[in-house]
Amino acid sequence: MESPKPNAMRTKPDHLYQCGDCGTQDPPFLYNLRHRGIYRRMCTSCVLNNNLSSFCPLCFDVYDHHPPPSHLRVMCLHCPSISHLQCVRSSTTFFNSAYQCPQCSNPNFTFFKIGGKSNTTGATPITKRVRVNDGKAKPSKARTVINEDLAKQLVAAARIAAASMNKAAVVATVEAERRVKEAAVARGRAKEALERVAYLVAKEKLESTSMPGQHKVKPQVDTCTLTKRNLTQNQIRADEFESKNTEKVRGGKEGNRLHSGHSRHMQSGYGRQED
Repeated sequence: MESPKPNAMRTKPDHLYQCGDCGTQDPPFLYNLRHRGIYRRMCTSCVLNNNLSSFCPLCFDVYDHHPPPSHLRVMCLHCPSISHLQCVRSSTTFFNSAYQCPQCSNPNFTFFKIGGKSNTTGATPITKRVRVNDGKAKPSKARTVINEDLAKQLVAAARIAAASMNKAAVVATVEAERRVKEAAVARGRAKEALERVAYLVAKEKLESTSMPGQHKVKPQVDTCTLTKRNLTQNQIRADEFESKNTEKVRGGKEGNRLHSGHSRHMQSGYGRQED
């Protein structure tokens, strides 16, 4: 494995060279993925640790869409890890009534452990040093070679990160389409508002040209004047109503007077006839 570049030679920020979860500086592999709604860069171990229900911790087979059916899987007693029943049966170390995944059963367990011995019993050493000749006169460099177990972990982490980014792309597409629709609606409203303003301006110009030298001044209404005017109108109506009633009363009295006089006249005439 080639040594990382010195910090002085870097042209990108330091956070691009460290894991966004555990903070490891210059891990061998970094993956871009969307974790809990945030885009982050994680190392292989952190990708697997944060997605325990997405793969089998024994064979590192990734569940693309759904985990195995209930009769073909075994759930860990302490974490959301899901293992194949066949993988658990083939491993005598982890097979018991209360199943625990390798990470929960071994406190020192670490995914993608470079250097030292493997976490799995009976496995070959994780890494070994080999001499590689580059065909140059200078001495050959020692590089790190990973075994099959680590290669499976790398592939599993890569597939999980790819699935995460695919989901993020779908979410981003839906969000972009929603914003485009909202922008179209806002644009239509803005266009209507501009057309309305243009219409009002044209109307005002037309009115000003049709009546040159005249400016319409909005009359200022005095509250006291309105109150006095209303009182005056009410008084006039009351006087008119009273005068009408007076005329009716007078008319009634005159009618009664005429009727009584006519009655007396008729009575006097009737008395004369009797005489």
